[in-house]
Amino acid sequence: MANHKIFMVATAHLDTQWTWDARQTVHRYLPDTISKNITLFQTFPGYRFNFEGAFRYALIQEYYPAEFEKIKRWQRTGRWNLTGATWESMDVLVPSSESIIRQILYGSEFFREHFGRSPRDLFLPDCFGFGFNLPTIARHMGLQGFSTQKLAWNKASAIPIPFALGKWHGNDGNFIYAALDPGDYENRIDGPLRQDNLTRDQLIRNDGLSLRYFGTGDIGGAPDHESVRNLESDLGEKNGIEVISATPDDVYQEMAKRDLPSYSGELLLRRHGVGCYTSRAIAKRWNAQCERLADAAERINALASALGYPYPKEEIDRSWKRFLWHQFHDDLSGTSIPEAYQIAYNDYIVSLNQLSEELIGGVRNVSAQMDTTGPGVPIIVYNPVAFERCEPVSVRIPEGDYQVFLGETAVPSQRKGDVLQFLADAPGSGLKVYHIAPAQTKQSNPLLYSKTDQHIFQNEYYKVIVDQTGDIVSIYDIEMKLELLEDPIRLVRFDNDSQKWPAWEILYHDLESPEALDYSEVEIELLEQGPVRLSLQVKRRFSHSDVIQRIHLMAGVRRVEIEHEIDWFEQASLLKLDFVLSLSPDLAAYDCGAGVVYRGVNKTNLYEVPAQEFVSLSSDDQTISLMSDCKYGWDRPEKNRLRLSLIHTPRGSFGPAKQHLQDLGEHRFTVAITSHHGSFDQATIETAQAFRQPMRSFYSEPHHGVLGNEISLISTIQPGLKVMALKQAQDSDKLVVRVQDVSGKSLPDRRLIFAKRVMTVHEINGQEELIPGRVMIEGSSVKFDLNRNSLKSFVVQMEPLIDEEVSIAQQPLNLLFNSDAYSPEGSQKIHPRFPMEQMPETIRSRGIRFQIDPTKVYSAMRCEGQKVILPEGYRDLVFLAASLEDDVTAEYNVDGKKQTLLIPSWREPVGDWDDFAGKRYGGIKTVPIAWQANHIHTPEGNQPFEYGYMFRFSIRGKKIYFPKDSSVVVFAANAVMVPDVEAADDLYDQRSPRPTFHLEVEGGHGSGDYPLHAPMDLKPEVPEQSAFVGWEPDLRRMPVGDVVIRAVFEPLGIDLASHAKVEACGDSPEGEEAAHVIQTGAAKWCSLKEGDKWLILDLGSPQTIRRYHIRHAGAGGESELYNTKDFELQVEQEHGWETIDRVRDNRSDYSLRSIEPTTGQRFRLLITRSEQYGNRAARIYGLELYGGNHV
Repeated sequence: MANHKIFMVATAHLDTQWTWDARQTVHRYLPDTISKNITLFQTFPGYRFNFEGAFRYALIQEYYPAEFEKIKRWQRTGRWNLTGATWESMDVLVPSSESIIRQILYGSEFFREHFGRSPRDLFLPDCFGFGFNLPTIARHMGLQGFSTQKLAWNKASAIPIPFALGKWHGNDGNFIYAALDPGDYENRIDGPLRQDNLTRDQLIRNDGLSLRYFGTGDIGGAPDHESVRNLESDLGEKNGIEVISATPDDVYQEMAKRDLPSYSGELLLRRHGVGCYTSRAIAKRWNAQCERLADAAERINALASALGYPYPKEEIDRSWKRFLWHQFHDDLSGTSIPEAYQIAYNDYIVSLNQLSEELIGGVRNVSAQMDTTGPGVPIIVYNPVAFERCEPVSVRIPEGDYQVFLGETAVPSQRKGDVLQFLADAPGSGLKVYHIAPAQTKQSNPLLYSKTDQHIFQNEYYKVIVDQTGDIVSIYDIEMKLELLEDPIRLVRFDNDSQKWPAWEILYHDLESPEALDYSEVEIELLEQGPVRLSLQVKRRFSHSDVIQRIHLMAGVRRVEIEHEIDWFEQASLLKLDFVLSLSPDLAAYDCGAGVVYRGVNKTNLYEVPAQEFVSLSSDDQTISLMSDCKYGWDRPEKNRLRLSLIHTPRGSFGPAKQHLQDLGEHRFTVAITSHHGSFDQATIETAQAFRQPMRSFYSEPHHGVLGNEISLISTIQPGLKVMALKQAQDSDKLVVRVQDVSGKSLPDRRLIFAKRVMTVHEINGQEELIPGRVMIEGSSVKFDLNRNSLKSFVVQMEPLIDEEVSIAQQPLNLLFNSDAYSPEGSQKIHPRFPMEQMPETIRSRGIRFQIDPTKVYSAMRCEGQKVILPEGYRDLVFLAASLEDDVTAEYNVDGKKQTLLIPSWREPVGDWDDFAGKRYGGIKTVPIAWQANHIHTPEGNQPFEYGYMFRFSIRGKKIYFPKDSSVVVFAANAVMVPDVEAADDLYDQRSPRPTFHLEVEGGHGSGDYPLHAPMDLKPEVPEQSAFVGWEPDLRRMPVGDVVIRAVFEPLGIDLASHAKVEACGDSPEGEEAAHVIQTGAAKWCSLKEGDKWLILDLGSPQTIRRYHIRHAGAGGESELYNTKDFELQVEQEHGWETIDRVRDNRSDYSLRSIEPTTGQRFRLLITRSEQYGNRAARIYGLELYGGNHV
């Protein structure tokens, strides 16, 4: 047994947000973790502690700087160990591969800066599955190992755990050392480890090695004293077995010396976590938008830096980090409380706002050196992806008839409302200049459309047919002569019975019974038809929800897009989009972020599965691919059927998380379908990139420039090569380019083409450390080998693109400061302030540099009508400001003319969405955010995640008078002279808050304010011997405007069943027996019998019945989801039970039914579907039988 080692890894798992928000983490859990572990260090000299997540360390540094220094001292002694190289303990299935790379890059950068070293492992004990791309990414980032306990938790793994310790190979063949079964992080040490059966078994199976977690979770803290004491007494070598208080790095170094098993493949969970691919849909959407906008901003600013402009590294990196921490495995996954998402949603919008500003600034800087002269107003088209493409681009325009030109040549364009679309081609990762001018010729050659009993439209590639119900019934590939659909594309609903772990799980048996939506209204409209795009809009209503689908077919584009807007109010429901395709291969190819992973049809252990950008079916040299812009969960019940999960609203609430209300409200997303010859290949990859990263348009002004009307920084011409990232290096002004093989083949001599001659190039890993590698320079291109599905990064220095020096003309202005805006740490000032310790000397926004000096007594200007005259040579006043109160509309005098600006509040949230669980229905503020403080100061101290904002404004004029409104505060101002560049279309989601109106209820309960279109929570107050008939007016959802609703009652006669003998089918919980149905009060009859359920009333003698009245679950105060849906009233005849009334699809709390006079002694209520979305339990609060029409 010589050389046997037991590695004990002490940890305190901390969920940054879950059933608490990050404020509580800062106030309670982080200081608790620090103090308890320091106590253990002081008590037990052999104790070592492991704690992950650079973001948590950054929080400690921000809020507890003295404790941060203590951690650094203990870390230097080897006692406090930095574990896990990432910014956060993130989900790894929904974020893009580039996001995972940035998690490691920024986490490692923080650790190196503050601790002098960085971990070389992934420490993800509690994440919900791990993709085939993870070993590939980890190796590219220079990491050595990975550990998790989640696969063994509750037997969660979809496959038998391959090993406890071994080598996990990624899709490119590279491996990392992996610990897949280290035990629960809450394990205790109760006795000698050498005698522990699990540990001894690991030693036998793992070539004499054992790795065990012990500690606590999920609120941080530290292992219990008894466990540490037991470990302390066990440390050292004894009987050939050494016990080590270890770090994960210790384990991986030892594993490298051993003969361990290998595994190649993904490590998904069977059921737990599969709902996380879909839960909290807007978080998924905004995370994806952040990823794409960050990528676009980096690429254009890399091009601008090649011209000599400063690269906004801090601004872009800060935006990355702000949304990356929300990829935490209980945040982006959609499993936290509503208060956590108030922080998350706001952070996403701040990052989108600031990334869009840096994107616009980059376009402005590059286009400033281009020739934008031509006929009309210049439009700059930006193509972020690295290959040339031609697709429709949108611009918002004023009233009038306009046309788009490339030089003197008109390009196809069309107008719908205030949006003009035109067909633009643009180079890879580059810009091209177009112009918009009054139309000179009439547009012709629109895409074909015809309408009979169906809607038929087509472009060069596809012929699409939509039937009268609004379903797409045919997509025919003209070139391939292939019908893509075997059945129509349909939205389908499933009972969503997930209760124990509601948001986390989608249950296998729920997916076995899809329901096609029963639409009550269908409207089909030809929305637009022109030479650029044809769009058909389908508006439908089902149950409480509205669905809008816009089907887009574009000239020259080989895909069909289906854009969705859904106002969703279905509880205990899962919504999927059902594709039944014409190809039926055994395996489907799912994009995993580093190549594809092949999977078969649904199995009980693997059914709901993730995909990044697309899923493909290939057969007989033909491929059909499906893709989504922000949806990730799929299942495949049959070889030719793929179902994309759209909205996951489970039955269970999970306490304060209120998950039974999650994702009610507005949803936006788009899916696409494409096809091509051959198997999955570059055609799908490029289509997916183009679909998810659209070309962007910007208004500019005419000027000459040395770059001409087109510029590209980098391009690819070879198939199978994807540029993942293009940015400036973290520690120099050189360029970093990251590439990925997407062909699935190892090929030599891959090539990247740059705009100018390449002077130097070196291969680096993802942390931007030099590594050995073969890369050659050939003029303006670099050549290298790339193995299948692998990643490579290079640091490149090019010749300057132009010889001239470039700069942004700007001059700080001296304002008459008359107020303070900042306070130092610990200040007791009465009014909230910006934190002095966070303020930089310079705030930069869109390249404008604002000087800040928070140490001055007066550091801000309250507006009292002060005058500013711009110096000669400048035309714009650009300033930072905010309102100290609510948002205000301020009036400025600009060269004698009035101009108003909306000045947002300095501390109110800037972004939110529908959150019915949190009773928030917010919108998005779009005023450019120049600076966000992570916390503010109040008399009570630091207020974590209570943000403070400075907004950037621009006024064109010479003499400007600020408003006479002291609530408006200006922090800095510059005179600026730069070309005008503004986004010509939205760069991210825009939305006003959902309006709320007042409902007054007469004769019942439910009065209050309701958001527009929300279901109303109405309960009648039913008088004795009366029945509730309905509401006047009969409204299901909140209309526009305040409304009064009156409950209508009908008097009843004598209840003939009040003394009946009651029988029932059984399976009733204690206290919920059948006799309750003839008693007044709050009690009910409940039956859990499988299948049909029944209740019999024996009246004792024959009676004639003309009406009956049922009080369902909602009448007793339960959820309307439990109201009886399908039932029959029957009378017993000589031949058996005869149905006298049948009800289907009841939704009401009360059922008052008139029937033909029927005489009988025994009447039966037969329940064939006991709930709105299930048949688990019948709940009846009253069943009454009446002989007359009224008293």
